[in-house]
Amino acid sequence: MVPILAIAFIVVPLAELAVIIAVGDLIGLLPTLLAGPLAGVLVDRWDRRRTLVAVSLAQAGFLLPLLAVHGREQLWIVYLVTAVEAVLAQLNGPAFGALLPTLVGERELVAANGLVGLNGNLGRLVGSPLGGVLVEVSGLPGLVVGDALSFLVGAALVALVRTPAPARGTPTQARVGVVHEWLDGLAVTLRTGRLRWGLVVSALAAVAQGVFTVLFVLYVGLFVAASLPAVAMLSGLTALVQTETPDAYLGRVLATYLGTFNGLQAVGMLLAGLLGDALGVVQVLNGQAALYLLAGVVALLTLGRRRRIAPARTPPAGRAAATWLGGRRQARTSKPVRMPLA
Repeated sequence: MVPILAIAFIVVPLAELAVIIAVGDLIGLLPTLLAGPLAGVLVDRWDRRRTLVAVSLAQAGFLLPLLAVHGREQLWIVYLVTAVEAVLAQLNGPAFGALLPTLVGERELVAANGLVGLNGNLGRLVGSPLGGVLVEVSGLPGLVVGDALSFLVGAALVALVRTPAPARGTPTQARVGVVHEWLDGLAVTLRTGRLRWGLVVSALAAVAQGVFTVLFVLYVGLFVAASLPAVAMLSGLTALVQTETPDAYLGRVLATYLGTFNGLQAVGMLLAGLLGDALGVVQVLNGQAALYLLAGVVALLTLGRRRRIAPARTPPAGRAAATWLGGRRQARTSKPVRMPLA
């Protein structure tokens, strides 16, 4: 996605950059928090490979209005495109995360997720200077067209992937409404011990990551050193979700993790801005390191051992949420729902 920072440098004066970028970041964040639950439901309803192809094509198409941007008078187009692209991006993460276990074995999931994270970082590393070259050579139109082409190439590559046909014996959930289906996914997350504690670890790491995102520019070497264990941790958490979650709920559980991480990362960024001047950068970075350490301790104590369980039958739509929300009286009056518990 064309970063709003690149467009701002091209079309607005330097003195106005801070406000423009802050507004753009906020516009990109709000759809992330609002659309995440819906994205998880849709990923579990739709074919995941086709979803990735369709979303990549849509992302390419919705970049084209940026070609009409020539100055600050058209910044509303930039903000609108940012919001739409942020919503579409919410489908990508859960869809890809849910598709990956069908392509590699369980033992290879951590390595596969690590490779995905590495490729993403390399893409950003290469894309930034490449975008600068495009802007220098052909201005904003060249940057927009180049970015759109990258989405088209991605769609073509995903379309070439061959996945196993969906098992006809897999229970298909009746559509009882988006809210009920989202609550089903949330119930699976909170009732499954390893998923619940994994979410706690992810939340702690998200706040720490948000703090570091604001302050890393002062310590570039430290950023490079801290990135490697962060990628390893996120790869392990993603593999945990992929192995512990029934396939019918995988999109929603992944969306819950991603939404929680994005929201709390924003909290960490806000805290870094508020506390950086009051306490000093070093003290805030020490607090961030303590959060990472706490996340590691929680992971060691709660996720260190894995108890093997027999595969459980996927409960019908609405039953998971009803059982969790209904409490003890619901449990006494309803037929038990077999679910994977830690």
